[in-house]
Parts: sequence; C-alpha cells; structure tokens
Amino acid sequence: MNNIKLVCIGLLALNTGCSHSNKRAVDQKDSTDKEQATTALRETGIPTIGDPQLVVPGKQMGKISIGQDMEEVFKLLGKPDDGDAAMGKAWSIWKMKDGESGSDNGEMAIYSTYKDSTMSSKVVRQVMVNTSGYATKNGLQNNADLGHTIQRLPSLKQVSMYVDNSKKDTLYVYDSQKEGLAFDVKRANDQYFTRAMTIHPKNESVNNTYLTIHPGWRKVQ
Repeated sequence: MNNIKLVCIGLLALNTGCSHSNKRAVDQKDSTDKEQATTALRETGIPTIGDPQLVVPGKQMGKISIGQDMEEVFKLLGKPDDGDAAMGKAWSIWKMKDGESGSDNGEMAIYSTYKDSTMSSKVVRQVMVNTSGYATKNGLQNNADLGHTIQRLPSLKQVSMYVDNSKKDTLYVYDSQKEGLAFDVKRANDQYFTRAMTIHPKNESVNNTYLTIHPGWRKVQ
C-alpha cells in the first residue's frame, strides 16, 4: 500500500511538473512571437507605439481567440457599445480607447454564433479590429501598403467589394482562407492600404457570416 501511495505521489508530481513546463513553453513562445512581430513592424518603417497585440491568423486577436466562450469575452471587454443580432448570430462591437488621451481609437468587432445545437452558449467565430497596435509575428497589420502585405501573405486574394454611393467610396475585402486572415482595403492617394484585419477559422471564407460588418456599404462583388 505504501508503495502504491509513493507511486501516486510521484505521478502527481510529474504531472504537475509537466503542466508547469507546458505553460512556460507557451509563455515563451508568445513572448518570442511578440518580439518577432515588433521587429517585423520596425522593418516596415511604419511608426509603432509600444508592443503590438499579437495576431495569430485563424486563432487569436490579442486576448480574444476563435472558439472562446462569449461570457469570457464580456468579462474581458465589458458590455459592447454597439452590435447587430439575428437568427442566433451576432456582431458585438467595442469602441477602443487611446491609453493616454482616452479618445476613440477604432473598434473591435466580434462575430459569434451558438456553439452547438443545444443553443446554451455562444462562441467567437471571427474577430475584426480597424486600429493599429495589432500585428502578426511577421508584421502584418492595419494601415500598411497592400502590395507589401501580399508579399508577406501571398495567399491573400480579393473576395468581395463594397461601395458607398453617398461617400463615393469603395472598400475591397482580401482574404487568405488557408491562413484564416482577411483585410479590408481602401484606396488613398493612388495607393491601397489595409484598414481593418479579421481572423476567422482556417479554410473558411471571411464571408461565411449571416450578418455583414459593413453597414451602409452595398456589396457589388
């Protein structure tokens, strides 16, 4: 009996040690990825303030992850400032504030659906941000030249186009279904720039939503 107890204690200690080791490994990887993102952003020559929030295509936008329970999201972000919902699907929108001035600094929008047929909980399906401060480990971010972005993500293809007749403006959506990363793109001074980035499940289209995140824009393609 004593031998059995010793074995159990040893296994418990081993499992605890493995758990701590795994957490350290994950933390170290996140830290390395953030350092790579910061270095890659500096190489683009685009000014940055502080360390970027890490974007992992198909998985993670800062602290928010694909598949995360929406109740956890509300605890992290608080009550949404705006949104739209229908047929068990919803876009929840949070106004993002500048850390120093407190002024508006873009938005984070999260698309959610029921987790399964029990309709007991909702989970994250897509996350969009239209502000700076978020980047992949190879430096993909908002407000970057489209050509430069495609060089770093060759699988990015135009998948839709929207127009706003009142503003005489056009918005293009480029998506890498393979990687799970999309960009809203607009033209300025004869150049095309990324204005918003969206993560979504890999091998799915960013257009695979019941509700649009582009109110006021008419889809023409």
